Amino acid sequence: MIPLVMNLRIRTEKFKLRLWIPLFLIWLFLGLLMVMLLPFILIAWLALSVCGWRIPLFRLFLTIIELLADLRKTELHVSSSRNDTRVDISII
Repeated sequence: MIPLVMNLRIRTEKFKLRLWIPLFLIWLFLGLLMVMLLPFILIAWLALSVCGWRIPLFRLFLTIIELLADLRKTELHVSSSRNDTRVDISII
């Protein structure tokens, strides 16, 4: 399952900020974009097939979905020792 929410936390000495960013809105937009680009993808796939490059189209789409699904449980921690700032990003 693709990640639906991203948690962004920024901490400094003076303030703390915590944002929950809904990723499902981005996935809806990217899905619509993919549907609009599908004819061009199919034309490119047919042109590559004629040239001898056999790419399994269904396997390509499954691989893209698997890569998106593997983004879950990704965490990124960045800290600065100069001004004691910390940024944490976790994809849920």
